[in-house]
Amino acid sequence: MRDPAKARIFISHSSKDKAFVRKLVDALKKHLVEVWFDESEIKVADSLVRRISEGLKNADYLVIVLSEASVSSRWVEQELNVALTNQISGKGIVLPVLLEDCEIPILLSDRLYADFRESFDVGLQALLAAFGHEGESVTGIAPSGPAAQAISISPTGLRKNLQRLLSDRMSRSEVGGLWYAVLETRMDDEMGQRPKPDCVVELIEQAKSQKKLTQLLEELRQIRPDLADP
Repeated sequence: MRDPAKARIFISHSSKDKAFVRKLVDALKKHLVEVWFDESEIKVADSLVRRISEGLKNADYLVIVLSEASVSSRWVEQELNVALTNQISGKGIVLPVLLEDCEIPILLSDRLYADFRESFDVGLQALLAAFGHEGESVTGIAPSGPAAQAISISPTGLRKNLQRLLSDRMSRSEVGGLWYAVLETRMDDEMGQRPKPDCVVELIEQAKSQKKLTQLLEELRQIRPDLADP
């Protein structure tokens, strides 16, 4: 009998990543998270497709483990497509987990992911935190602290979410202050009186080309901590 107080997690992964997934499942269960994991859920003579479909249908979250093996897996791709369709209809949330450097599927490019590449424990805390924060507005900026910093976002998604954040919630003068702090030039000297959204796009692109996106985030924390640490 399912405990309705527990979040139910479906783990989508490549069989080549089983060792990591077993460790992750054990850790999640210790934090009272209910996990659908094929090794424990699918029995001899079960219909593989039916059991996976049931697991996806009943899941509150799909945790997709991203690795070189999984992003080329047909099964993982199908599970992701089903989960994203379910999310559109309000039936679950997709939470990516980055196990190693790989090409992130384009459908996940603007999503936060828990980063396990450097530390399992830090990645786990980031994932557990994401269970509590899903549904909130994504700014592309992680709160301070190791676990929060492990909730990362892909470069494409980072730029897109930063653009929305700066355009919607900062004044032109604040954007100008951020511009000067990062690029060390005056925004009006380079952009004249062009609209604020155009200035924001140019600021982010210049910061990217000069490898100053991290500095841009740090300066934003100084200028508007309410935006950087919601």
